[in-house]
Amino acid sequence: MTYHHVNCTKCGRKIRAVDMAIDLDELIRIYLKREKEKNKENNIYETMLDFFFNIRFGLYFSFNYLKCGKYLGEENEVILSGYNIRHLLCQKHLTKEEREKTEGKEEILDLLTETMDTAGDVEVDWQKKRKEIEKILDFLSENEDVIFLKCRIEPRSEKDDMGNSVITGINAAFAHRNGNKDGLLMVCPDCGTAFLADAGKYHEEVILLMGSARVGKTAYLAALIDYLNGDNAKKSIFPLQIGPLTDKRGLYFQENILHAYQKGEKIHKTNSSNEEIVPLVSFLLRIRNGKRIIMTFVDMPGEAYVPEKEQNQKEESEFIANKRRISKNASAYIFCIAPEQIDPSIKEKEKNKPDSATADIEKVLRNIGNTVKNMKKEAVYIPTAAVITKNDKLKDYDFYDPEEEYEDLIREEKYFMIDRYRKITDEIREYLCAPHVAPIEEKLKFMFEHYNYFTVAAYGTSIEEGRKCSKMPSGIMLPFLWILTMLGYFTPAQLEYVREKKGIFSRKYDVVERLAEQEKDVLVQK
Repeated sequence: MTYHHVNCTKCGRKIRAVDMAIDLDELIRIYLKREKEKNKENNIYETMLDFFFNIRFGLYFSFNYLKCGKYLGEENEVILSGYNIRHLLCQKHLTKEEREKTEGKEEILDLLTETMDTAGDVEVDWQKKRKEIEKILDFLSENEDVIFLKCRIEPRSEKDDMGNSVITGINAAFAHRNGNKDGLLMVCPDCGTAFLADAGKYHEEVILLMGSARVGKTAYLAALIDYLNGDNAKKSIFPLQIGPLTDKRGLYFQENILHAYQKGEKIHKTNSSNEEIVPLVSFLLRIRNGKRIIMTFVDMPGEAYVPEKEQNQKEESEFIANKRRISKNASAYIFCIAPEQIDPSIKEKEKNKPDSATADIEKVLRNIGNTVKNMKKEAVYIPTAAVITKNDKLKDYDFYDPEEEYEDLIREEKYFMIDRYRKITDEIREYLCAPHVAPIEEKLKFMFEHYNYFTVAAYGTSIEEGRKCSKMPSGIMLPFLWILTMLGYFTPAQLEYVREKKGIFSRKYDVVERLAEQEKDVLVQK
């Protein structure tokens, strides 16, 4: 049976929808907290609960695994004793070969110390982590008959758009909860990060935002989502609309990035050392031709495009490694370039401004080229929108147009009209070929087979720390509509005018307009 794949937005793991996992760690924590309250004189539950604050057990298993392993009894009741949990730890963190060949507690401890992670922000060295895991194993052995989880799991199954039944979450019923149930989303089997509530029901596209620091990647993402959420997108003629941002990262993005943008305030720079504030967001996109897809945007911080040997902090290296993993699953790239990186006259005007993009474009292109090369062989064929940001600074050209309409780019809810689009991209290419502009086209041709040029302005005006502006964005939708067309959600088309006879025996003709479908090759630079 064919299932959709889902991408973990933290560790980058790509799995089938049927392999999404139940978070047993969280169920155990819920059970322990309630048992601790009921048995105040017995600190066994409190001791077990404390272990979870230091070490991530990582007991993330699919419903089918638990069912086949007979961990689910009648009415899907799960009962885990100390013995069961110890057994599951080995099942989860040791390979089959390791389980068969490993002998003795010391060897098991070494292997578990390598594979199990610390919890939350707790940082401990290898020896301390090993001692903590040893205490956990000893505790579970001493209390192998004690029940540390007992509840009934009710899977929430929904049909995907291919007719398959997919478990998108569970309701957990605990005996002493008087019928109340705890709802949990399915999680990544590797790292335990929760998936979207709609994950697995629709095809997912991953779009990677590339470019060095301060080129406006996060601002562009905020402007795009603001447009898709706004009044313009609610017009009946507009082909796209997104669902609410409801997962943890989506809510953080909305509260800390999108709201700042909507108020005309400055968005803070993407910080690679804090997972919570990374603009990595997923949402359900509804296309009016009846298609629904899950879009995941990965906004890589500019530091990701610095050679790894220049990255000093361990946290940044781990963060970037995770983001590179999900980037390997990218369906499309948006490569953002600030005008001051390629135009010397603008660079001179912007050189003392705090938000000026100072990274040398030659180095950026080289690092991005290496990033793409290290992904996969087919990466060069991934659609790439090369976007010149802050186009309001290109005052000698006609790229900035806050009044532009997008509705005429899509006809009959399925055709992407290339006439107007081609005029825009040709004008941008003409600018990029000007003698005073840094030559980037040859390098883009070397890195990408399917790319084209766009310009955008997320704010359309200067934005300063601590002040609000009246934003006037420009060009926001065109790169996104182009990507969706390259991915097959719209069909390229153009208007043709043909002569038609007025009648069989008439010598007179009418000139009529008709839509002619085109190949995707017309959408890319040659």
